[in-house]
Amino acid sequence: MKALCANLVILVLGVGLAGCTPDSGGSTIIDGLFNLGGGGQQIDPLLEATAGASAVSKGDFNNDGRMDLVSVSSENQPVQLHLLNSQGAFDLLSIAGGGPLAIMNDVDAADFNQDGRLDIAVLVKDTGFVPPKDVDMPSAVILLIQGADPLDPSDWIWVAPPASCHTTPENPSCGMFLCSDTTGPTDLEIGDFNNDGLPDFAVAASEPKPEGAEEQTPHTFVLVYLNPGAASVTNPTAWNPIGAGAEVLTYSDLAVADVDSDGDDDIVVAIPEARTWNIHWLRNDNNGTTWSPVLIGEQFGGADHLDVGDMNNDGSPDVAVASSAHSLIQWFRSPGPVNLAPGAPQVPWYVYNIGLLDEVQVDEESQGIEFNQLRVLNLDADNQVEVFVTGSGYAYEFQITENLYNPWSGTALFRADPVGELGRCAFHDYSGNGRPEILVPVNRDGLTQDGLYLFAR
Repeated sequence: MKALCANLVILVLGVGLAGCTPDSGGSTIIDGLFNLGGGGQQIDPLLEATAGASAVSKGDFNNDGRMDLVSVSSENQPVQLHLLNSQGAFDLLSIAGGGPLAIMNDVDAADFNQDGRLDIAVLVKDTGFVPPKDVDMPSAVILLIQGADPLDPSDWIWVAPPASCHTTPENPSCGMFLCSDTTGPTDLEIGDFNNDGLPDFAVAASEPKPEGAEEQTPHTFVLVYLNPGAASVTNPTAWNPIGAGAEVLTYSDLAVADVDSDGDDDIVVAIPEARTWNIHWLRNDNNGTTWSPVLIGEQFGGADHLDVGDMNNDGSPDVAVASSAHSLIQWFRSPGPVNLAPGAPQVPWYVYNIGLLDEVQVDEESQGIEFNQLRVLNLDADNQVEVFVTGSGYAYEFQITENLYNPWSGTALFRADPVGELGRCAFHDYSGNGRPEILVPVNRDGLTQDGLYLFAR
């Protein structure tokens, strides 16, 4: 990796890396992986194998006991596995690509057919094919079901809508095909919505505004896809969407949690264009088949990105939300399952400030930010959650102070330099110290200098 030292780009803000931890072409980076201190390590590509890196997810794809990664691209590059080998390096393997896997913006992993092997769900913003009439962009959800050998791309079964859906999307066999506006689908989340032990998924979809409709006509949806059963997972016609939400102009971000503690997964949604009541949860009323929107609260300027986590350790999931309009992060405290039960008064949740980005100093200057990610997780082994956000090429962490109802302490973690967009991250404690490393896809203008990086403290 010596040749790539000049392109090592993940930095702790204010602390430059003195040099690179060398490896021999990707075969012996274990020392660099586990002893970085304050800095980052490029784990892929070693030879510009990735362009438009947009999202990464984790999983043990070859069942060897080591945590691997899967990444997707927004620039017509393949779905790629990054398999951690016994020497501590990630071996790169492309398993699927080309249309309809053209421009992808989210990826996740689950064992959809319960055969003991992890499969992959990909959210495709643009299939690359000609869209149907009156549709801005053809989108899709595509599953890659693992066969006998994860190292053989031909053993990965594509579950994709038929090509004919680009001309006849109304066909009942086109449930995984999405007619999109210029925004396209924005998020994919996995959950078990009908409690059958099989993974389902939900998608935030954005359709074109109907011709002649008023400007404020809702045309976005939360679609839930219930797993058709292990024997039918590979049949794309068996995956049929159920509308869970459709009453707002736009949905941007989803999170899955049992909000009301009744034993099934619900969906929390962010609504960026609404001036009021722009944070909802969708109550799972009947094993994922019917849903009711319930109001949580609002962010001034619109809610862009969110996640759930138990901020006050009371056993109920709370909601953290980021608004780009004012670089503001807040959290909304759950009123508890008794107050969330059907028929109970649904009052707004109490809201508390986490922080403003313009109050976080970066190189002795304050920063505004356009958020593209928010995650709630424990990043420093202190038994309290932190809030991790990215946007405008920067990553930040917010930690609870002595009183969690007061503003939290914000720290700038790292940036992409040269400038680039930080995609959807994954987190895993490779070093075993209780602090998960951050796996960061970085996308820059053009088709080079993109890649997947690991940040450790």
